[in-house]
Order: sequence, then C-alpha cells, then structure tokens
Amino acid sequence: AYAARTGGILVGPYIEGQYFALWLNRTVATRLHLQIPERGLTWTAFLDLARTMAEYRAAGEPAAFLYDSSDWLTSQFLFRHLVQSEFADLAEAERAEVTLGKRAALAKALHAFEDLGRYAPLIDGHATQDWFATRARPLHGDCLFYIAGTWMFSHWRGLDAQAMLNLVPIELPVFQPVKHTLGGYIPTWAVLARAPARDAGVALLMSWCTPDIAARWVTYTKNPTGLRGDLSRLDDSSDPYEQFMFDQDRKYGAHVAVATDPSYVLGLAGVTEAGRFDQHLRDLLTGSTTAAAVVADLQPFIGPVAHGAADTGVGTPNAAATSPESRP
Repeated sequence: AYAARTGGILVGPYIEGQYFALWLNRTVATRLHLQIPERGLTWTAFLDLARTMAEYRAAGEPAAFLYDSSDWLTSQFLFRHLVQSEFADLAEAERAEVTLGKRAALAKALHAFEDLGRYAPLIDGHATQDWFATRARPLHGDCLFYIAGTWMFSHWRGLDAQAMLNLVPIELPVFQPVKHTLGGYIPTWAVLARAPARDAGVALLMSWCTPDIAARWVTYTKNPTGLRGDLSRLDDSSDPYEQFMFDQDRKYGAHVAVATDPSYVLGLAGVTEAGRFDQHLRDLLTGSTTAAAVVADLQPFIGPVAHGAADTGVGTPNAAATSPESRP
C-alpha cells in the first residue's frame, strides 16, 4: 500500500513532516492581557489583535506584532493560508493555475494584507536582518507572533530550551473554516536501485514504517509524521507542542499542502516571480503600496480580477468554500 502511493517505488518513509503555525509568545500576551484563541482564529480577530498591539506600541510597548526578516519573508505563509481558506477543495487551492476563484481570493488576501499594514505589524529591522542570525528574537519577547513551521521547535530548543517554553504554536487565521491546512511530509531517505546492500536497505526502510517510529518522531521533534502510529496517547498530553500535533492530525489528517512559490495564485509565472511577489507582500505590510497597485502590477500574469474585487477587497468568494454544507 505504501509503495502504491509512490508509483511502485519505495522512496523512503514519510517520517519527516511539518505544519505551519502562528507561534505565540505567551509571555508577551500575558503581560499585555491579550486573550488569544489557540484554535479557530479568524482573520477579523487577528486584525483586531494587530490594532491593539499598534495602540500599545504607540504607548511605548517594545514588542512588535510580527517577526520577519530580509532574506526569508515568512509572512508569505500567512498569505498562502488566507488564500487557501477560500477553497473547500485543497486540490483546487494548491493547483498552479489562474482561475476566476483564484483571482478573487488573491484580491481578497491582498486587501487583507493592506488592512494589516495600517498597523505597522512588522518587527523593527525586518528589511535588513538576516533570518538565521535573528531567529531567536521571538524567543526573547521582541514580538507577539512569528509565522513558521513546527520545525522551529528544534531550532529554538537548541538556542535556549528555557525560553522555548514561552512559545507555543497556534492555528493560523483563516477567512472561513476549511478542512485543510498548510503542511506536508517529506520522504527523507531512499534505497538506490543498484545499491550493494539493497535488500538490507529496503528492510531498514520498512522497519522505520512502524507505529513505534511514528510515535517517537512526534515525541522527539514535535513535528507530524506521514507514518500512521498510535498517536491517540497524545490526546491527553499536557505538552502544548504534542497537543498541537494531535489536534492538527485529528482535524486535517493528510489534507495538507504548502507551496514554495506563488504559483498557487500566479500559475506557472509564480516560479519566476516569487521575489517580486514577496516584495509586494512586504510593501503591503509596511503600508508603502496598495492592493489595487499590486493587482495592476500582476495583471500580465493573472488577467482581469473578478468584478469588484480590486475595488472592494471582498472579491467573489468561491461558492464551494463558503456554502454552509461545505463547512466543517
């Protein structure tokens, strides 16, 4: 059954996985008396938090709303998640093509980022700081949120295991509930066809495809796994990182996907225009451009936006995503 999913080739177990999360610094949230839902966060509630943080910042609060860096704009994953939440069908959401629904979802998410940009959400120095050199800033209370994969647990725990306890993963905000999220699984190892010890290698891979390995992976790394193990024991876990894994696995299962470029909204042009697109997102978050201006610049790649989308910021919602019967 496993090999059938990979065209008959045993490429290696999907041990390594990830979910994308909104990492919350609980120390900052507690100090500012912020009540933040860890599951089911809506875009409206997220925007309200940005507004509140802007007011605190104006009064002298040092912590920013959102961390980002010059060489890796992780806010792109928030944008992707918002667009994806406009579609009930994950396959449609991740398909590298421009459709009427994609253009409307793109316009809606661009206007959402323009709204967020009014509250100067990005951390000081975001345009010049290197990600690797400054990835510890969320640990030290320099911001309320950081958007990244669950693999950040290993990064931060290696830097400061005690400060790591200040950070917990919560669900990214959505326009409306859907039955999929950002994440994925990676086949890390493979056995070469002409390997001198091919049979032993295959046996090793098969031994890794066990419930025990799945449970250990989640326990050690706080990341999901593509292997099916007995994860029900995590249901009562007091560990917030394991609990997040369990909740996401139970809620979404294999319905996860993530893109490494904006082809999900720009079609094949997204492969070559990723840098340009990320700059647009940064400019929206700094208030130096508008959604309408971005739509105009992307016009050669996306064609006409659905009537009213560029003007109102609402767009034409995907009927399948917003119909009551399609919601969880």
